[in-house]
Amino acid sequence: MIMAMAKTRVAIRTLNENNRQNKQDRYGYKYEMKPQVNKNIHVFEQPAASLMNSFIKGKTYNDHTEIIIHKSGSGSFQAHIVKRRNIMRYVLLLIAAVFLLSTVDAQVRVNLGINIGSQPIWGPTGNDHVENYYLPDIETYYNVPQHKYYYQQKGRWISSSSLPSRNRNFDLYNAHKVVINEPTPWRNHATNRDKYASYKGQHDQQSIRDSRDSKYYVNPNHPEHKNWVKQQKQNKGNGKGNDRGNK
Repeated sequence: MIMAMAKTRVAIRTLNENNRQNKQDRYGYKYEMKPQVNKNIHVFEQPAASLMNSFIKGKTYNDHTEIIIHKSGSGSFQAHIVKRRNIMRYVLLLIAAVFLLSTVDAQVRVNLGINIGSQPIWGPTGNDHVENYYLPDIETYYNVPQHKYYYQQKGRWISSSSLPSRNRNFDLYNAHKVVINEPTPWRNHATNRDKYASYKGQHDQQSIRDSRDSKYYVNPNHPEHKNWVKQQKQNKGNGKGNDRGNK
């Protein structure tokens, strides 16, 4: 194989009768056509000297171009310009794409992770992740990450850590709550008000406070939280003792 230097490296392969490989051309000489080459192969017939001149001198080929030269039956030469696909480039792009997708997926999982410990104990059971509650009875929202209520006052949306004075005696535990996992559902209040109007006056949900499912004990405001913490510490202590006993 002859290596020719233009602006980039090009591989020149000269074939003869003794260089028998995988594919036979129309003149009876065999040459290799690798599986990764594309089908766009250009063929030129010229005397050998001018052929080399036209393909190498002043030309620019990338590192994945191979020129195959062989002698025809009439004594002239043919050149096959084979542009090979950069397999490694596609592999690297694929790896990068997989990594990006896995990173995005991990971020989505974090953003949509379990937040039972942050939910108010007046919230309904059955929701591992909650962004907002909507209270149809008083047309108010509660944002779980912020621990704030959003309600209208004089035509504006107000955020507060407590309900307004007009709803001071509202029973959060018995009222129906609608889970809306959107960042700012109050901006679509007209739609939500009509959509969830039928839930007004309903008392059909169990609150986290009243649940005896142990997964809710992680919530620091649950009545069983302190007992759950003690049990967790005790379990860890027993685990260490067993480990020492097994050594």
